[in-house]
Amino acid sequence: MVGVILVLSASSVQSYYLNPTKSDARDVMSYIDGNAKRGDLVLVYSGDTDALIFNWYNNRTDLTAKDFPANYVNLWSKSTEQNIQELNSDVAGHDRVWIINSTTQPDHTFNLVKALYQKTLNASYATTDSKSYLGYDVQLYEKRA
Repeated sequence: MVGVILVLSASSVQSYYLNPTKSDARDVMSYIDGNAKRGDLVLVYSGDTDALIFNWYNNRTDLTAKDFPANYVNLWSKSTEQNIQELNSDVAGHDRVWIINSTTQPDHTFNLVKALYQKTLNASYATTDSKSYLGYDVQLYEKRA
């Protein structure tokens, strides 16, 4: 009986260790730490624990980090124009902006935040880098000359 249980659970144990389900926050921050320049802005969606995770893994003191939106509850209570205005205020004075967007949030929230970033930043910035990790999308926007 014990042998049957061991054989049946072996595939579950193998799947658990071979198919990670934990997001790659450490890898995201390692990538940003290795490629960011002094004074870069890092925007982290504040609707989850992502801002806390960023602060935990961030090893750089020369980066500016902000939650967007500053109060995630406001994302749904404010108009698109108000959210864009907040985002424009956040990026003012920064030539390079890193975006960390959690792919684990509900699709409607992910799509709204992504659309706000694109609509706002594409006017003055170009996307120069983009990577996907388990649980996160990362984009680097650089100001156009």
